[in-house]
Amino acid sequence: MQTLMTSKGKNALHVESLSMNTIYATKLNEEGEKTRIDRLEMFDEFEEWELLQSHYCITLSVCTSSD
Repeated sequence: MQTLMTSKGKNALHVESLSMNTIYATKLNEEGEKTRIDRLEMFDEFEEWELLQSHYCITLSVCTSSD
């Protein structure tokens, strides 16, 4: 996870980036959803899933103002 927080004057910027593997391991809490993903037949081995997911991330950026 990469987190960046900066503030300049009255504005603040928060940026967070998580890999898809991190999201799957720590943020996906619904057991039914994990079971559904685990049953996907497009991968022979779970290692292939991890390799594919390691190429992607989700990044969230929020800019706030105290005005």
